[in-house]
Order: sequence, then C-alpha cells, then structure tokens
Amino acid sequence: MKSLILITAILLSSNVFSNEIKILSWSRLNSNTNTDSAAEVCFSLSPKPTAPVFTEITVDQGTRVEGLYSTWIGTKGSTCHVVSTLRGRVQIEIPALKIKKEFTKK
Repeated sequence: MKSLILITAILLSSNVFSNEIKILSWSRLNSNTNTDSAAEVCFSLSPKPTAPVFTEITVDQGTRVEGLYSTWIGTKGSTCHVVSTLRGRVQIEIPALKIKKEFTKK
C-alpha cells in the first residue's frame, strides 16, 4: 500500500515540474509584402532553466524550403530568433528535454 501511495505521489509531482514551450510571437518582419521571407519567432520555456538550454528551430518542415536554425534559451527562460519562412510554419524542439511545439501563422 505504501508503494502505491509513493508511486502515485511521484507521478503527480512529475506533472507539476514538466517543461513546456510557449510561442510568444511569430510574425513577419515586413508585413506589407509577401516577398520578404524574414520573420521573428519568440518563445519561452517554463519553468525557467537554471542553465542555458540548446534549442532547434525548424521552419517550413517537409518542404523544399525547409530551414534549420539553432539557438539557446538562457536562464531568463525566453528568446527570439530571426528566420526565413515562406509558409509560416515553425517547430521549436528542445532535444535534451524531449519536448517540441509546432505553430502555423495563418
């Protein structure tokens, strides 16, 4: 019985500390034209990391114009990165934490 209570407590507490990526903003730098592919993606990680965390950014995944970028999320927990996109799709992945978030700008 004690084992069951201990396992339940561990499972419930692990959900409290699970990491989450949140897209803060995803916008084209020049919204007046569709010919400029520059865009900025800003995102955060919660809870904030105690040390910088390596992050991979994939833009327009699975297309011929797929772009791969990398950056770090610092101890403040958020970052922004300029990328090139034609389709408005972005995927943020943190391999060390085995989490990812996908977003499409409509």
